Amino acid sequence: MATRYEDITTAIVSVITGIDTTAAGTSYAYERYVRTWPDFKTLFLDSAGVVHGWWLILQGRAPWVDGSAFGVDTSRYRFQARGVYALGGDESTERSFLATVDSILDALNNRRDLSMASVIDYGISAELVTAEKRFFGDVLATYVEIDIEVDAKRTVSYS
Repeated sequence: MATRYEDITTAIVSVITGIDTTAAGTSYAYERYVRTWPDFKTLFLDSAGVVHGWWLILQGRAPWVDGSAFGVDTSRYRFQARGVYALGGDESTERSFLATVDSILDALNNRRDLSMASVIDYGISAELVTAEKRFFGDVLATYVEIDIEVDAKRTVSYS
């Protein structure tokens, strides 16, 4: 049985890769660490041979708030999705990636049910907090950070 954390991260990555389809093989529900540039490329070269991908980081989780009077406890998970896309020879690469990021934000913010097995979420919010250029090895890329909060609830019974 999947945990709430696994359900939430899998659902978020599914939303991201449902829009950014070329990053499907280079997107992860957890942070990936590498020590060398060849290892980084193994993880983040997409099907077109471009440095491109996403990873999630759990930044915090609030304790469950007792909602026994209503039969539902609530908690908040805070994640950060980090994305990278190598810049091409012109500005269209960055503009295209940022348009994809905008679509991901819309998809996350318009979602009320991530269709998870172990938790019913009733609120998700996503905000772009960083969009800048960074070097990954010898590749200049657009790098983004999206803060994501998922308000989760669980049914409780005290009978």
